[in-house]
Amino acid sequence: MCWPAISPDFPSHARLTSLCPVDKVPFGTSFQSLQQYKPAMRYRIPEDVVFREVGGEAVLLNLATGTYFGLDGVGTEIWNLLAREGTIDGVTNALLAGYDIEEPRLRLDIEQFIQQLTQKGLLAIEPAHTSHDGT
Repeated sequence: MCWPAISPDFPSHARLTSLCPVDKVPFGTSFQSLQQYKPAMRYRIPEDVVFREVGGEAVLLNLATGTYFGLDGVGTEIWNLLAREGTIDGVTNALLAGYDIEEPRLRLDIEQFIQQLTQKGLLAIEPAHTSHDGT
């Protein structure tokens, strides 16, 4: 089983699990090690990643690499929010409305989850868009 993407403050049924061995991000990784994951950075699901939800849980599969990943109910909720919102801020705000957890802890857990998904090729970082004036 992989480290939980959601802190131990969440109910036991609200922890992320994995169906396959993956490189683990140590639980409690500092924010500094996740600085590349900016709150407003946009994420997208690559075209070669398929998602199948069954009974409130889900399986992700990267068809190009064969990497698969299992999500429990909360992991599935985060995945759906990432698909809809596309940013850490959007996911964090949506989850804060439904769970009793401190924002810094939640944000760190989401960043760790995103880091693991991007490292496995299951989530991609959108290229930054700049306006004509360079901003």
